[in-house]
Amino acid sequence: MQPTYRTQSDHNNVDCYVDAERLIRSITGINKDLDAANEILVHRNLRQRKEIRQAYKQRYGKDLLVSLGSELNGDYEFLVKNLFLDPIQILAHDIHRELKKPGRNSTELTSILCCCTNTELYLLKKAYAILLEAEDVKHVSHRSLESDIRKNTRGAYCQLLEELLKCERYEESPEELTAARVANDVYRVIDRTLVNKDVEDLHMVLNDPVDEPQTTPLATRYTNRKRVRIQACQKCARKGPKLNHRLLISILTRRSKTHIRVIWKVYIEKYGVSLVKEITDKFAEPFRTGINTTIMAQVDLRLLITCQLREATADVGTKDSVLNRIICLRLEDDLSDLRRDYATYFGGDLVKHVKADTSLEYRKLFTLLVNTWTDSVRPR
Repeated sequence: MQPTYRTQSDHNNVDCYVDAERLIRSITGINKDLDAANEILVHRNLRQRKEIRQAYKQRYGKDLLVSLGSELNGDYEFLVKNLFLDPIQILAHDIHRELKKPGRNSTELTSILCCCTNTELYLLKKAYAILLEAEDVKHVSHRSLESDIRKNTRGAYCQLLEELLKCERYEESPEELTAARVANDVYRVIDRTLVNKDVEDLHMVLNDPVDEPQTTPLATRYTNRKRVRIQACQKCARKGPKLNHRLLISILTRRSKTHIRVIWKVYIEKYGVSLVKEITDKFAEPFRTGINTTIMAQVDLRLLITCQLREATADVGTKDSVLNRIICLRLEDDLSDLRRDYATYFGGDLVKHVKADTSLEYRKLFTLLVNTWTDSVRPR
């Protein structure tokens, strides 16, 4: 989900050792002063918070996050801890926590893995391996993010995540994209013939019954041209004829962002319906949401994230883990844009939609973060 931070001006005249001392005093003991803790957390950027954590380690010989965990709890604790982590670490912790849950839900896996770039997935696998090593040194050599995904997911959905984790999506160079933008011609970086072929293949998969295995060419300008045998999906269709999912996975996990955006546009122009709508009508969960999220992450990532924020606030209970992740990932990037888009699409302010089923301290910190980092004057 491209969780990279813009460089922000640092808060002037701060001492990380003083901040560490003030922070630990404010959250320790019976009479905690969490407002004082919030003041520090909100008015420091990620680099400064990491310096606070390092200063605490040097002075007390302990990890600040461990100390915070012993004094805090619930949704507030997770939000505070996320503020000290790099974006990839946040994603790795969320996946690790989700895969350990009994009766886990695919939503978290989808909203993370289906939104990442190749580089982010590569770094995520490394960060996940570090968590596994900390958890179980003896057996870490037998586990990885890929092996845990295979163990905890099934069918077409498992195949989708496995293909994404191979990091084989083609990515045009910045120079290629710049040249196409200057020339106002997207076909300078993608193959028009391949786009049309992909559109036809996707439409065939979504609309033609599969009574027998078919042989469908997976033509691509990025790899050797091959003809592969496509097997019918036995379980992913809710009703009607069996549908192939492998061709969808192959195209939608390997083509570049630019290529998929053009597929999206051409599919609507040619067939009068969006690819997401067709998939929604033909496939069951969790594959349906997984493949649709994969598409929309390439077509319009910010709109997708805005919708994920709404899903986190619209249900009976607020999904604080989703809110924590998105807010901390986008805090120093495009949170102002997300908040504005949220109000435009859903007719209300993000802060006001966070429900009372979250703790008071969580709502106070969440509100301070969003209001402070989306004001015209950022923390300096």
